[in-house]
Amino acid sequence: MRQKIFHLLKGTPLNVVVLNNSRFYHIGTTEEYLLHFTSNGSLQAELGLQSIAFSVFPNVPEDSHEKPCVIHSILNSGCCVAPGSVVEYSRLGPEVSISENCIISGSVIEKAVLPPCSFVCSLSVEINGHLEYSTMVFGMEDNLKNSVKTISDIKMLQFFGVCFLTCLDIWNLKAMEELFSGSKTQLSLWTARIFPVCSSLSESVAASLGMLNAIRNHSPFSLSNFKLLSIQEMLLCKDVGDMLAYREQLFLEISSKRKQSDSEKS
Repeated sequence: MRQKIFHLLKGTPLNVVVLNNSRFYHIGTTEEYLLHFTSNGSLQAELGLQSIAFSVFPNVPEDSHEKPCVIHSILNSGCCVAPGSVVEYSRLGPEVSISENCIISGSVIEKAVLPPCSFVCSLSVEINGHLEYSTMVFGMEDNLKNSVKTISDIKMLQFFGVCFLTCLDIWNLKAMEELFSGSKTQLSLWTARIFPVCSSLSESVAASLGMLNAIRNHSPFSLSNFKLLSIQEMLLCKDVGDMLAYREQLFLEISSKRKQSDSEKS
């Protein structure tokens, strides 16, 4: 990729502009995302960012200095989100508990207890002209791009700190090349077809959290009857239009609830 960029830009005049009194914040990893939006207040202070931004989250003490970051979401008063976590464009029910250092994005969670350092992201996907949903879930320390060349080596991959071969056994999936999308000599968590496809957003989240709980509890959870996608495939067939429509629906509902709350206070 760098060689391609070099050849494309070769001979192009480049200029450097020195910016006075400026800072550069890099938010390109999950760790940096959590750092700048939860624990490190520098970026928040300089840009005037709020910990709870355009959301319905009645369970946060106003005088608390340690808060999670909640963006454009609706959280039931009974749910719990630990400091250091980010929830964006999501709905959380009363029986949801999010541990520290988690990222929840675009999801509808009705009942769950998420362990620390969990990443949950739901996508609308279009498959053969049909709108469906799939949710990726993994640990912050999982190396998604770490790849092996042969099926016999996938035992070197880990999902939430557990040998991937053990995970496949728990999920009732066979270790074969067809389990992976893309190159058959670069097998990784990124290309592993392990995430269920469902007809509704909440069902897809429940299914993916079910496979995570099975790993944590070492109990069987069969994925053999699901249509499965890899993260690579999810990104290729995501339906951006439906995802924006979902966010618009959240916007309207949050606006309505805020107006209702303001009228009750007055």
